[in-house]
Amino acid sequence: MTTFSTLQSIEKAWAERSTSVAGESRQSFERRERLLRSAIKDGIPTTRHEEWKYTSLRPLVDQSFRLWSSLPSPALDSAVDALVKSKLIPDATYLVFIDGILNARLSSLEELTSLGFRTLAEAESTNDASWWDFWQTSPGMNGLFAGINVGFVRDGALLELKKNQIVSRPLHILHVVTGHADAAASATRLLISVPEGARLRVFEDFISVSESSSGWSNGLTQFKLGPRADCGYYRVLSSPGKFHTATISAVLDRGSRFETFSLVAGSRLARINIDVKFTATDAECILNGLYLTRDQEHVDHHTVVDHQVGFCRTHQLYKGILADESRAVFNGKIYIRKDAQKTEAYQTTKNLLLSKNAEVDAKPQLEIDADDVKASHGAAIGSIDPLELFYLQSRCIGRAEAMAMLCRGFADDVVLRLQDKSAKSILSKHVSQWFKHEVSRGGSNT
Repeated sequence: MTTFSTLQSIEKAWAERSTSVAGESRQSFERRERLLRSAIKDGIPTTRHEEWKYTSLRPLVDQSFRLWSSLPSPALDSAVDALVKSKLIPDATYLVFIDGILNARLSSLEELTSLGFRTLAEAESTNDASWWDFWQTSPGMNGLFAGINVGFVRDGALLELKKNQIVSRPLHILHVVTGHADAAASATRLLISVPEGARLRVFEDFISVSESSSGWSNGLTQFKLGPRADCGYYRVLSSPGKFHTATISAVLDRGSRFETFSLVAGSRLARINIDVKFTATDAECILNGLYLTRDQEHVDHHTVVDHQVGFCRTHQLYKGILADESRAVFNGKIYIRKDAQKTEAYQTTKNLLLSKNAEVDAKPQLEIDADDVKASHGAAIGSIDPLELFYLQSRCIGRAEAMAMLCRGFADDVVLRLQDKSAKSILSKHVSQWFKHEVSRGGSNT
């Protein structure tokens, strides 16, 4: 067993993996190896690296997670089975991964065929490198954790919708960390192609069975939007005590629309990289998020939006509520290239600190090489207004309930901006659960 602790340990884990896979083509193996070696060539980043200045990987590295295991996924007990069924969105198409392995019984495999579903292994076995070439050159693929995902992922899915296909039911992708193998890292890769005129809504959830056991999920989710495609992507991370790394990328074609929302409501350490690239005119991206942290949780969002062409629009709003000794990072970059005239790009991050020991580092950035654009960015950090708190308490509302009411209004501002009604309802329920827990434990000291 080789664990993730040093660059050398990654090399050793790859050597183990190369002798543990049956039926994998040499072409597929070499493609994976090239990407992994490219990603690790600069080593494991430290806080001396600008992109990791506020996030140390030491807590993750010290856990010594297994990067590769050829063992089958353990059988589900009744408790895990019941948890999964309780988390599934009603009237959706389901894709369920347990510890990184596709669970056929809990997934809607027959319905998935209408979405052009293939497992990652099936896609790779065709020896057709054309699909691979596109996905491997999409934005964000040069990162460390994207490379580790591609190198060591055991399961995943490729979905290719048909032209002008309107998918009425949402796709719900659920990742579950059971804790049966504490030292094992789970990785899943999802490739979703929404071609010309097609429409799809995707919900991706990361949950854990137990808060006491450690776990590491490393996700890679990639989108390709064709002309006039419409895709909504809403992800929820609610795994207290767990580690989570993720790479999300989207490539937008002419007239396409991509609405995405990242909600983090529990994670020991989370690093989420989101990269969006505009390749044709009249496309739109709505890139919003909300992070709710407590205890000593650490959440880091890094976003990159690349306007390579003009006449496109980006609207970005990230909000955070931080309690106890938790910490958050928001680093957002928007590039407007030389020929991207008539671009509109707006970026804002706002944070509410509920404790004097909470901390947030916000770094919104604009890099503009065009001269006919509308663009702005801003950051704000504050605390609960004591007068507002006093007013509510004077109306016989308990302190914890009063703080939750004020914070909920702050959080709802970004959730209610969602244009998809089902996404708005589902995410609001997740936010309500977090505040209910916060009230039950008495809130945070300010």
